[in-house]
Amino acid sequence: MTLSQQSRRPSADPTVSPQDVHVTVRGQLPDRIRRYAQDKVAHKINRHDGHVWATHVVITTSADPAVKRSCTVEVGSDINGRRVRAQVAAGIPTEAVDLAVDRWERRLVKAVDRSRHLRRPRATRGAVPAEWHGDRVHQPQYQARAVAERQVARRKAFVLVPQSVQQSIDDMEMLGHSFYLFTDCSTGRQAVVYRREDGRYAVMGTVVPPEASPPGEGVVIGPDAPVLTETAAKRRLDDGDEPFVFYREPVWRNGQVMYRRYDGNYGLISSTSLPIR
Repeated sequence: MTLSQQSRRPSADPTVSPQDVHVTVRGQLPDRIRRYAQDKVAHKINRHDGHVWATHVVITTSADPAVKRSCTVEVGSDINGRRVRAQVAAGIPTEAVDLAVDRWERRLVKAVDRSRHLRRPRATRGAVPAEWHGDRVHQPQYQARAVAERQVARRKAFVLVPQSVQQSIDDMEMLGHSFYLFTDCSTGRQAVVYRREDGRYAVMGTVVPPEASPPGEGVVIGPDAPVLTETAAKRRLDDGDEPFVFYREPVWRNGQVMYRRYDGNYGLISSTSLPIR
């Protein structure tokens, strides 16, 4: 049974063996790379016994000589019921594994610290700021694709749990994303937090009255989302240089995010919750 198949490791057997780590390889790589990733992840899991419930590693390699960072490694885990993820690209598979696992472990530690922080009495809690890593060197490379050939290659729909802007920023950082769709608990409206080029955080789609306190220290309040069809969202993404377009679909005004995938296609994230109009 792999870690991705079990809900939690039994306490009677606290040690994870490399064979317990589920690794998916996409492309042509020697089996020693799979074993290397299994050894590395199992070692890290055993250092944080009891917190990692499930882990899956995906190693993708490209045979295209134009792609310099040809190996991408993604490590995703369930940490005490929260999702933690890291993705890294590098030219050498073992380097990509090392970088991805190290980044994943840093986020794991933050997730555990955050869980302990939230269990403390509210009056004794200090601030737990999210961290902007700012590491663009090891991001996967975007592949060029003609506009006429682009399609929505992946669709994901979620029931969004209402939460604060700061909680959404924390979740975005734990997942290693540059944006995060959520339902604002103070307004009931679907909104998006994202990381700007200058490293600051911003939120679109929420409403903050002049007399209300800001959603977080240094968080920039952006505009509401426009109402667009899926076709219009694609056109807007093609015409601009933004990595994503946050919009509301015309019927229910549900929040949607159309984004650029690294393979040159589109991805679409949708909310299945009904917003407050």
